[in-house]
Amino acid sequence: MNKKELSTINETSAEAPPLVCPECGGPLTGDEVICPHCLTRLPERTPATPGATRYASAPLGTRAWETRLALPRIPRRRLLLIILAPLALVIGFLVWRTYIYKDATDFLAQGDQLYRQHRYEAALERYQQAVERQPDWAEAYARMGWAHYHLRRDEEAIARFRRALELNPHLASAYAGLGQAYYYMEMYNDAVSNLQKAVELNPNRAESYAYLGSAYYWLGQYTEAVEALQRAVQLDPTDADSYEFLGRALFEMGRYKEALTPLRKASELEPDDPDSIEYLGRTYLALGQPQPAIQQFRRLSAAHPDDPRFYLDLGRAFYQAGDYNQAVAQLTLALDLSQAQGVEGEAYQVMGWAYYKMGRYDEALALFQRAVILSPWAAEAYSGMGWCYVQLGQCEEAQALFQQALDIQANLQSAQEGLTACQ
Repeated sequence: MNKKELSTINETSAEAPPLVCPECGGPLTGDEVICPHCLTRLPERTPATPGATRYASAPLGTRAWETRLALPRIPRRRLLLIILAPLALVIGFLVWRTYIYKDATDFLAQGDQLYRQHRYEAALERYQQAVERQPDWAEAYARMGWAHYHLRRDEEAIARFRRALELNPHLASAYAGLGQAYYYMEMYNDAVSNLQKAVELNPNRAESYAYLGSAYYWLGQYTEAVEALQRAVQLDPTDADSYEFLGRALFEMGRYKEALTPLRKASELEPDDPDSIEYLGRTYLALGQPQPAIQQFRRLSAAHPDDPRFYLDLGRAFYQAGDYNQAVAQLTLALDLSQAQGVEGEAYQVMGWAYYKMGRYDEALALFQRAVILSPWAAEAYSGMGWCYVQLGQCEEAQALFQQALDIQANLQSAQEGLTACQ
């Protein structure tokens, strides 16, 4: 290149105006393919065109822009739309997933909230929607079972619990629900088998031990009942029912002193529960302590003045205390209120012994006779009749009645003593 040509080029470069973007007017250096200000693709600039407002992407003699990515020119609004559209889709999906779409876990959580509010019918609807979303979810079927259980629909509850166990044979809550449903259906053997499985899978649930012990109690398996109920009160020291059944089981085993502690605890936790108070009074009687028994039975008769059982209990307590007139008065109240043969038969029997102790043998004999009519298996009544005949000088009739009493209850002490007295 000669000096004249070089001079011409330098003059042209010196006279050229600054490079600017034709879209936004922003200043450029000459090497850009995309405007850094508006992100518009820049058009090509011919290096030989002096004074042009378009820029050269490389020095003279070089066409480097040909190696760059050829991007189409995108208007600013369209580019903004391209950027914002995916963002809007993401936000829309999140809103739909969070506030509109509900999966099985969402329905289960809603059902649990309603369940805790004791709205069992509404909870059932949510649990049903959960199993519709996820038909093989054992926990959802178990929750349905518990809702039916609290609605006292035992058959429906059992069906749901069984379905849950088909899907998950190791689900402790389903075994516990089955056991409790069977318990209230008085199917105690089935209750025991399921509750045993429940405590094996979840040894820290006090309620399972409580129902297991109560089922054992009703089956007459008092040793097993005591073991389960002791574990129940250890896990939940506030459960009055567990203390009550523990005391009752100990009572039935003849462990009266041990029975006092749980029965007292039960009556402290639930002062208005008649069953625990009644058993506490009976335990005092079994220990030969009629005065505290009278206190307990007075509480019951005052709180339940129309219940003949508590007047019967008071009659027994006064009889044991030696206050036979008061015993007769309470037993008369029991007979006036009673419509049950069992209560009437026992009332006549205790009243007969009260009259016997007062030396009124003919009246006592008549009461014992009425007792055995109402309760043919009342061994004490036959023995009482025998003693009346002994006092009336008719030992032959007395011996037959003592033997009849022993046939019913072989270890009845009063009948054994009566036979000895007649010999």
